[in-house]
Amino acid sequence: MTYPPRDGESPYGPPPQFGQQPPYGPPVYGQQPPYGPPQYGQQPPYGPPQYPGYGPPGQPFGPPPPAPKSKVPLIAALTGVALVVIAGVVILVMTMQSTVLDAASAERDVAGQFEQREGVAIDLTCPDDMEVKAGASYTCTGKTAAGEAVTLRLTITDVKTAAYTWTEP
Repeated sequence: MTYPPRDGESPYGPPPQFGQQPPYGPPVYGQQPPYGPPQYGQQPPYGPPQYPGYGPPGQPFGPPPPAPKSKVPLIAALTGVALVVIAGVVILVMTMQSTVLDAASAERDVAGQFEQREGVAIDLTCPDDMEVKAGASYTCTGKTAAGEAVTLRLTITDVKTAAYTWTEP
């Protein structure tokens, strides 16, 4: 005759000893599952895995690290200083430099106007150091396509726009 199990006894026999496999089959109601890694066919415990040295989930281990300082204000200040220095250099160069008429442009423009007015092409040479000053005059020399020597006088008429007129002396 078989007696019903007493409190704490398993209907499947004695509990497994250390190093032995637990009995197969579902655990009996009210019994704790065996400790250790889950065995084949068993579900792991619910919840996120626990790692040694860390507190409960959602709470970091130890005090939080200090927030990194933003470098945006430093970068903005350095950029502003650089722009002020560049603007200062540009203004200094513009005030210290005298405006000089571009000789190549003047030669090309005057030769084109001369050819329209006189009907003959001209190869013209003007000085490279023609400063734009009110009323300043400069002499340009050249030769026509027919070989005739030509002298033209350029006179600055407007300093702001570097406008000039030319005439034959």
